Amino acid sequence: MVNETCKIHPDKEIVDVCAHCGKKVCALCAATLADKTYCLECIKLVDANAQGQPKTIEWENRSEIGLLKALIGTWKQILLHPKKFFASMPTKAAIGSPLLFALICGSAAIIASAFVNMLVVLSGTTLPNVPPGSTLPPKAVMVGSYVVLMIISPLLVAAGIFVISAVYHLIVLIFGGKEGFRATFRVLSYSNALAIFNIVPLAGPIFVTVYSVILFVIGFKNAHKMNTARAVMVALLPMVILFVIGFAAAFYLASQGAALQGGK
Repeated sequence: MVNETCKIHPDKEIVDVCAHCGKKVCALCAATLADKTYCLECIKLVDANAQGQPKTIEWENRSEIGLLKALIGTWKQILLHPKKFFASMPTKAAIGSPLLFALICGSAAIIASAFVNMLVVLSGTTLPNVPPGSTLPPKAVMVGSYVVLMIISPLLVAAGIFVISAVYHLIVLIFGGKEGFRATFRVLSYSNALAIFNIVPLAGPIFVTVYSVILFVIGFKNAHKMNTARAVMVALLPMVILFVIGFAAAFYLASQGAALQGGK
């Protein structure tokens, strides 16, 4: 860092990094509290915390305020005040806390949905989204599959978060993202707060898809120091690619089916 200069004060050399967000700071940009260096933005948050005011991301301070209170408080912050939440989210902090948050929200959604479907199967009622006349497996098999799904739900959520984060981070790098993989992972993990709404038939998945794009745009814009246009492109591009692949696959299968029918 000897020859590296400050982006805000080009005539000043970098002297340290912010202990909260990881930003490199010069002597004019740095502030010290409890023998730690912070940037001028983060010192306001940290100093407020030191004075006993509510901490910015409650979930990452759950040991102090309690697990349930931190979970609910963070969930509300993300849904109701996403700009404030992602603006204050550390981008270089460990991924353990956001991963656990995503696991709880995602697993809760999968377990709730599987449990409801299991009750529907046991009651003999037709499952939603199942075409009339379809042949279904025996009840025991279906119930067993839902039980297995509930058990392995944390593994599915964890795998999904890592894979999706890797895909999105590649797009982030293409569009000039300023931070590392942790920043992308943290944005996507905390955005998983929306997962619980997937259990609402029809409207739930639509709401989750639309609001996820909004959260991604806000999150990437703040975490990776992007302008709005680039953040929108990053948020939408993987979804557009997935839609195109799905449409192409459906078209191919439909054409193959028509060809087989014509051969008969």
